[in-house]
Amino acid sequence: MVELSADAIEDLKLLREVCSGLGAECVIIGAVAFQVHFPAQDRHTGDVDVALALDLNDLPAQRRELLARGWTLRRNHEHEWKSARGTRLDVLLAGPRLRSAKSITWPESEMTMNLTGFDHVFQSALPHEFAPDLVLPVILPPVLGLLKMVAFLDDVHRREKDLLDIRDLFHLYAADSDREFSDEVFGANLADASLASAFLLGMDLRAICQPDELSLVNTFVTRVSKEGSWEFEAFRRAARFSSNRTEAAVHAELKAFGKGLLRENS
Repeated sequence: MVELSADAIEDLKLLREVCSGLGAECVIIGAVAFQVHFPAQDRHTGDVDVALALDLNDLPAQRRELLARGWTLRRNHEHEWKSARGTRLDVLLAGPRLRSAKSITWPESEMTMNLTGFDHVFQSALPHEFAPDLVLPVILPPVLGLLKMVAFLDDVHRREKDLLDIRDLFHLYAADSDREFSDEVFGANLADASLASAFLLGMDLRAICQPDELSLVNTFVTRVSKEGSWEFEAFRRAARFSSNRTEAAVHAELKAFGKGLLRENS
């Protein structure tokens, strides 16, 4: 079970209220979404990541509402907020126009973020009860994986932490479910049964990805597959257990994931 502090719950309720007033949806992404889907994992975060269906023309109103409630912005980081209660929130704008452009350039810092894949954030998120009076939509694991890959490619040296979640998804996705023993998994002729999660994640990503999104996923695989590269070594390090940090383990996971990417869902 996801355990948000009482302060974080109150701050998310406030953010939901602000978004409602602006006619926008607020969706949980990032580490909290990971915790929702994999509550048994020891995965903690210092902030809460949310995506708002707002465009840049909505930014002044959103900022005015939050500042009036005592929230503060981190200088030169226009998406990083701290509430009056001390909760840190990463608030990313991803309205229809921004999603169509597939990027946001923040007006003050001029920092650009890739929004490829964010249509899925609002199309397929499912409601989750964080508290009796707080239900918010949360992105699904394949969407989380896609966003993590996009974010990593956006700034590989600063986003190395995203590889930790991607490697975890390779091991946890659909684990302990009937899908582990499905015809698709048996037909893939995987080297080991433990690779079923990586294969199924690849297959489900293939099912949702548009051509440009699939191209980015394939670029990610290519970058982290190249032995001797910084990306390969970072991907190898980003494993929960030492047995998964060998070069052989990395190649086996990526091969299984790649097989899934090539497999059409029936």
